[in-house]
Amino acid sequence: MDINDLLFEIRPKYKCPTDLFLLVCFYRGQEVGHLEFLRPGSFVDPRLHIIELWVNPEFRGQGFANALLAKIKEVARNFFGKAQIYALVSPLVSDMKLSRLIALYVNNGFTVNQTSFFEADAYYNFE
Repeated sequence: MDINDLLFEIRPKYKCPTDLFLLVCFYRGQEVGHLEFLRPGSFVDPRLHIIELWVNPEFRGQGFANALLAKIKEVARNFFGKAQIYALVSPLVSDMKLSRLIALYVNNGFTVNQTSFFEADAYYNFE
């Protein structure tokens, strides 16, 4: 993957006003994944919440999840005053292992606490 071929778009998840957004990643014009997030201040919580991180199975293992996490950190820093980022890490599909997801978040600078056999909490704090 060439980072210069990536394009990101932030859009509301729904047409009606909401605090839920999608950060969509395009590679050479094709949508390859997205990160769904709840903006800081929603429900009186100052954190940016990652709701879902998804990459099309055809494009997994090529760095797109890393690119989405890097971009959401940039969004949090530039638009939300370096809000803490939180994610409930849990495999959404049966072929994804929690240990692999934890490694993804740790490798992207998150602190991760495994809370059960199938979930973990991930936090990113700006220095």
